[in-house]
Amino acid sequence: MPKKESIWSKTFGVGHRNRVRVYEIWPDSNIYMAEWDAADEKYKRLSLGHKDKDKAEKQAQEQANKRKLGGAVSIGRLTIGRLLDEFVEAKSPMRKDHKQRNFDSTHNALWGNVFGRDFYVDRISRREMDRFANERFKGLIDARGHKNSGKGVARGSVLHDIRWLYTALEWGTETTHQDGSYLLDINPLKRLIRALAKQWKEPTPKRPIASSEWYEKVAAVADQIDGYLENLLPVVAGTGRRIASVRHLKASDFIPPDKEAPYGSLKWQSQYDKRGYEMQVPVTKDVAKALQKQINSIGAIGEAWIWPSPRDPSKPVTYRKTWKWLLKAEKLAGLKHQKRFGWHSLRRFWATQRKHLPVADVAKVGGWIDVSVMQSIYQSSDAEGRLKAALGQD
Repeated sequence: MPKKESIWSKTFGVGHRNRVRVYEIWPDSNIYMAEWDAADEKYKRLSLGHKDKDKAEKQAQEQANKRKLGGAVSIGRLTIGRLLDEFVEAKSPMRKDHKQRNFDSTHNALWGNVFGRDFYVDRISRREMDRFANERFKGLIDARGHKNSGKGVARGSVLHDIRWLYTALEWGTETTHQDGSYLLDINPLKRLIRALAKQWKEPTPKRPIASSEWYEKVAAVADQIDGYLENLLPVVAGTGRRIASVRHLKASDFIPPDKEAPYGSLKWQSQYDKRGYEMQVPVTKDVAKALQKQINSIGAIGEAWIWPSPRDPSKPVTYRKTWKWLLKAEKLAGLKHQKRFGWHSLRRFWATQRKHLPVADVAKVGGWIDVSVMQSIYQSSDAEGRLKAALGQD
């Protein structure tokens, strides 16, 4: 029987409080260092990020000498402030826009204030997370972690904050120091995230869907609203695209008719799509008519925005402005505004109208990468569809 390969281990220092041990978890694995943590009254381990035994022995001996002399302990022990600063510094420059960068900055302040920037990351536990979640939910702290007595936030917002911290911690376990050791050995939220997600998950939200009646009433008064609503509404309703993608259309994105697209087509740019999905798809006659009318009315050519900002034509119109137009039109049409109803309700309406068509084609044209998301969230059951299903009709 072959001899079992031994696992390497070395210990330096005298007395368990000053003892430093370096060891492998299994033969030829990365080497770990374990030493006593006086604050938590237990041994803590740290990956050295390499397999060099001579180097590990030298590091352990140096650390044991420091402990004997009362010097630095717990090498590499990471504080929340240091982790957050390094994470934001590394990730923010890669964010798409300033809103996402501000989002990182806000969460840096939030978690730094919640824990204290000198709080050790490896001490994060369920107790701290529950305390944060309850205070945030009740409005006792604001988005930047300051004491507050305002209105609380939704459960989904609490979970969103927790998931951002989880991402930062996970990044720490994948990022190394210059010497090859990892910033963080273990993500302390790894075993907690599922339980926290289950506890703070928002109940399934109501997702209002537009109707033919709603569309006809709003479209009938759209020309009485200042702005581009008269032309914007049929484009959003007729393409099924997100309002952000529609707002960022340029004149050059509207392609003239050809054999595959008798009324023309639109090129949806990846940088303005939520999922980074780029594709050129045909449009309907009504969409082409509205686009051409809008382009002619403002004289847009080339890289000019089809829906420019009224204040600064070099920028696209803001979401807030288009939302105000929609609310005004609803009010003028005598419609009562539904909670959570907005531009996305037209996207659901578009998808539901096409339930009888091949799923893969509908997803492609509407800009869904995951077909199951379109079917489970955007396409809704209706009376006509239920009747056909019951009668076995196509």
